[in-house]
Amino acid sequence: RTTRPQGVSPVLTASTTPPTSAPPVTIQDVVLIHGIRTTYEESGLDCFHAPLIKAGLHIVPWTYRRESFMASWAAGDMDFERGGRLADYIYGLGPNKPHLIAHSNGCRMAAWAMHHGAQFGKVFFFAPAWKAKHPYAGLSFSQLWVMHSWIDWTVLLGALVPRHQFGDMGLRGYRGVADDRITNVNAWPARHSSYFNVASRDRWIKFAMERLRLVP
Repeated sequence: RTTRPQGVSPVLTASTTPPTSAPPVTIQDVVLIHGIRTTYEESGLDCFHAPLIKAGLHIVPWTYRRESFMASWAAGDMDFERGGRLADYIYGLGPNKPHLIAHSNGCRMAAWAMHHGAQFGKVFFFAPAWKAKHPYAGLSFSQLWVMHSWIDWTVLLGALVPRHQFGDMGLRGYRGVADDRITNVNAWPARHSSYFNVASRDRWIKFAMERLRLVP
């Protein structure tokens, strides 16, 4: 594969074949991952496309099939395997650690990718359906911001389901061992699926762009 151009990659799936060799690093990648019960196109994550491209970054959309909550529960190990394939793909992007923006179950998949050895730069977890006390290896990321809201009932209900790795980080924030890399962000009055709607998206675009140091 040749040098990646500025812009957006084709939407990638969990079955995407990782690059066989790392391309020359000329541009910073940003991986975006959506949650369940939606598609990448419906998730609202594309609200980040224009500002990131304008700032000179390359977007890597990562998707998987739309699933109901119960289907995801019944196939509890599926996201662990998808996380492994995502880790393989991240490794193939080259030595620059990509940044990451993920929502809901996409955060859980990203956490599994980190478990498989994926390394990211700056990470933004929106309403993560993941375990609040889960620790992270030292090289998993440089910084992590966890956007959580105490009215995220979707995450709360998911965390109550037995025999599954859903968690309530999107409700409570990170609650694990002290880690200076991790910052909890009270996102009230956000609800689980409202972060990227028309009324809220500008707040979070600005938040991410400032922390990526892409705006004054």
